[in-house]
Amino acid sequence: MLQQRLWKITYISIAAIIGILIALYGFLTFRLPSYNGRLESDKLLQPVDVYRDSYGMPHIHAANEHDAYLALGYAMAQDRMFQMDLFRRAANGRLSEVLGESTVRTDMLFRAITAPRPPDDIYASQPQEIKAALIAFSEGVNLALERESKPVEFLLLGYDPEPWKPQDSLAALYLMSWDLSPAFSHEVLYSLLKEKLGPRELAELFPEYVSGAPDILTGSTASLDGLKSAYEAHRTMEALFGTEDAGASNNWVVGPGRSATDGPVVANDMHL
Repeated sequence: MLQQRLWKITYISIAAIIGILIALYGFLTFRLPSYNGRLESDKLLQPVDVYRDSYGMPHIHAANEHDAYLALGYAMAQDRMFQMDLFRRAANGRLSEVLGESTVRTDMLFRAITAPRPPDDIYASQPQEIKAALIAFSEGVNLALERESKPVEFLLLGYDPEPWKPQDSLAALYLMSWDLSPAFSHEVLYSLLKEKLGPRELAELFPEYVSGAPDILTGSTASLDGLKSAYEAHRTMEALFGTEDAGASNNWVVGPGRSATDGPVVANDMHL
């Protein structure tokens, strides 16, 4: 009798677990973007075709630049809306609004970086054709926000993404510039170690640093505590975006004699 009850409890438990997994799978699948179908919008000037290949990469066929940028914004938001939101939050110093105290220092760092020339100022200085492209891209992102299910990350963190602005795309350039500037961490680390080590030890650790070249502390009022805080904020950002050991960009060329068109092919694969 006891054995039968144990088996019954086991069967019920297994069935409950399977039911929960099926429900979770259905919930997550429902929130995935839909790549099939037809959408209409008065934002488009002419029809646009977006074809997804076997790798899920979008191929956009548009009759004009405005529609191409709009479709690009829509497709990018389908695939990367949460990542896009993190990027603009990081660049604008607003990560801690959704991630808590762990990113307060990174917010302070990037607000200091963008303070001399905020994204609004950069946008205002752009020529009209650049503004038009940024506006069209933003319209595509916002159209996806209206019509597509939000990624599950927004549900888990308990917030909805704000409408995308043209300035948000420019703000992301700050993050890319930071990612491509290893000198920031090198300079800060060099200045911190300078207080502990002698010239010979520093030369061994930083052989690429030219003797007598200026460093962050030269002619500066920066304190060691401030540098430590900036370096810790930098490392937190690297961990968040997975760029601690990122690298390995590559380029390759196919000669005219080896291409189908009898012309050279240049491929640039930047790992950003």
